[in-house]
Amino acid sequence: MKNSDTKFQLILFFNILFLTLLFCSNTFSQKPVLKPKPSTANDSRKTVVKNLPLPSKNYRSFSSTLVDLDITYKLSLPENWFDSLAAAPYSTAMLFTPDESLTFENIEKLRKQFGETKVDKKYIQSKTTHGVVFGLSETTSSNLNDAFNEHIADVKTTFNFLRQNGSPKKVYINGEESMTADFVGKNPANGYAEMRQIYVTLLKAPKFNNSAIFFFEVFAPQKDFQIYKTAAQDILNSIQLSQDTSFKAVSTETHGFAFTLTGCVRVSQRTVGCNLFTSSQDQDRTIEFLSSKIGKTGGSRIFDNYGNEYPINKLTFGNKESGAFIVADTLTITRITVENVEPTTEEISLIQLWFSSKGSSEAWKIEFRKIPISKLYKQAL
Repeated sequence: MKNSDTKFQLILFFNILFLTLLFCSNTFSQKPVLKPKPSTANDSRKTVVKNLPLPSKNYRSFSSTLVDLDITYKLSLPENWFDSLAAAPYSTAMLFTPDESLTFENIEKLRKQFGETKVDKKYIQSKTTHGVVFGLSETTSSNLNDAFNEHIADVKTTFNFLRQNGSPKKVYINGEESMTADFVGKNPANGYAEMRQIYVTLLKAPKFNNSAIFFFEVFAPQKDFQIYKTAAQDILNSIQLSQDTSFKAVSTETHGFAFTLTGCVRVSQRTVGCNLFTSSQDQDRTIEFLSSKIGKTGGSRIFDNYGNEYPINKLTFGNKESGAFIVADTLTITRITVENVEPTTEEISLIQLWFSSKGSSEAWKIEFRKIPISKLYKQAL
């Protein structure tokens, strides 16, 4: 019995040994199998910093007009980028970012929840790490070098940690001679080593004997900058710069004043702004804007192309609201702001503005009709 058990154990041992050697032989003879790398063509990849989606290869259009000078630009942006007026570093700038938390709506939600003192400009700046900034601004510079230096001075006012890396270079944007330079620095707001490439183009507006700067900036932490620099080149190649011919300035004169309406633009989803030039003929005069109802009239207001009526509660002459001292034969920039305008409104059928002159109890009005609303707010294809 013991011999039988021993024999059985030996047979079992040699069978196990044979199978083990056979398995090892097959394993060692196999070629190594490489796991497939993730595709680099999809949008599921993320940035190194903040884990944000990479720029989409699908684009949508955006256009804006500097109504004071009738200059328009158009460009294409990745469809997975969001506009953030709250994060824009300059008053005339638009900012687009892949960070959805920086949209105007989300910033407003945070402000309602935590208060404006906590969700202030410094807080927003600390969260704004990737994207592009662009826009138009008026300038008195007569050459490209001066215009470039003027804009860089504005940039350093906001981002004083940036240092220029190398000399500026001449490039062309939409056939217009432009300048570009690289800037680097550690952003104290978030601690990231930031890189920013800035482009400046000087545009002439012969109609107004003045000029405008078109600026474009791409920024990202150093670890992600090459990806955004590549996306920025696609955007730059799509830029179109032109004189806006959609609306011709119209003028009217009354009570010693002259008013020239240069156009209206949608500055946010439900806000429309209109720009005028106001001047006093022959002598200095004081003018008062009347927003409330005048007698049986409806007061200062607009009507849109659907017949909707909106009150005009805010009008500024230069840096003065509602009233101002207008110097003779001097153009004073006058801005109208109308809120809660339907997003689908494309034209203002009637602008009705009521005023009074100093020393007179008489109220008088001016009117403008059929003014198209330019698209400053984002416009998808």
